[in-house]
Amino acid sequence: MQPIVLLFRPRKPDDAFEVWYVAPRADGTARVVVEREDPASGGRLEIGWPFGAPFTRLSRLVEAEADRVMPAAAHALKRLRELARGKVA
Repeated sequence: MQPIVLLFRPRKPDDAFEVWYVAPRADGTARVVVEREDPASGGRLEIGWPFGAPFTRLSRLVEAEADRVMPAAAHALKRLRELARGKVA
C-alpha cells in the first residue's frame, strides 16, 4: 500500500507546519510519522516519534483538524475511509 502524506497548515502565523506520513498496514492500522517545521525556531524540522493508529481514528483526527488542512484533505480523508473499509489494496 502506498503511504499518504498530509500537510497541516498552522492556525496562527507563528505556529508550526506539520507533515504526516501515513503508511497503511494490512491489519487495518497505520504507522504515522509526524514532522514539524517551526518558523519560530528558524524553520528547524522536528520529527515526531512514529505511532500506530487505526484508520478510523486517523480519519477522525483529519476531520478534527479540517480547518488546518490544505485542499487535498477531502481526498486524503476519502482515501483513509476507503482504507478503513478495506476497499483499497
